[in-house]
Amino acid sequence: MRQIERLLSSGRWRRVHPGTYALARVSSSLRQEAMGPVQWAGPTAAASHETACALRRFADSLTHPIEISSPRNLSSELVVVHRVRPWADGEVEVVNGIPVTSVERTLVDMAGRELAPRLKELLDEAFRRSLTSVDSLDTYVRRACGYGRRGPSALRLLLPRYRSGNGLPESILESRVQNLLEQSALPEAVRQYVVLDSGRFVGRVDFAYPEAKVAVEAVGRDPHERQWKRDLARMNALTKCGWIVIYVTWEDVHVRPRETVMTIAQALGIAF
Repeated sequence: MRQIERLLSSGRWRRVHPGTYALARVSSSLRQEAMGPVQWAGPTAAASHETACALRRFADSLTHPIEISSPRNLSSELVVVHRVRPWADGEVEVVNGIPVTSVERTLVDMAGRELAPRLKELLDEAFRRSLTSVDSLDTYVRRACGYGRRGPSALRLLLPRYRSGNGLPESILESRVQNLLEQSALPEAVRQYVVLDSGRFVGRVDFAYPEAKVAVEAVGRDPHERQWKRDLARMNALTKCGWIVIYVTWEDVHVRPRETVMTIAQALGIAF
């Protein structure tokens, strides 16, 4: 114990969590910061909630504070501890050497705290990356979660939308454009719409208002040149067919959302 205190006071070690230490000169990573609390909490603990999302590299997940779940009654001033009932089979997996709640359990946990737009983004990404499937998540919710709980109830409302066959948003930006459109007073757009001209395939657009021939395309920050050239050719073909194409960027969604909605409304001939 004295040797540990000397190493700490000398600055050679740093305390990660009670009973868990790391070399001070080694830069900390999320994996290291999550491993310490999970080890401290014992063999039945697992990284959970936002930390489970971050360890699986979900977009915009928070890395602090570290969150863990355990069937034991624990408390800590350094991390957020959630007490849970004993784990069912398959609710904990190992990710990079760390026990982490399964994707299905993580989504249920997050559904209990997130508003619909953020929850939809998590579902979009989980399905897009094939981390789980609609059937697997639906089966887990039905088997493991009782009715009346906020998280499962939110998922039960959203899951049928993924069976509609409209396809998943292909990026986090596309998910956010969809959220922007759905939260506005604009008419409902058709996702992944295929444009035909006299039966000839012209292109597929992210969102479409077919009757008005208005398309909305999510444009990422760093499009590859070859893909960008293909997209330009597709948009030129759409324009020749009488379509208006509106490009929406990260800044349009996050900095200028009202102006973006107004631009689309003007193209549709809607006065706000």
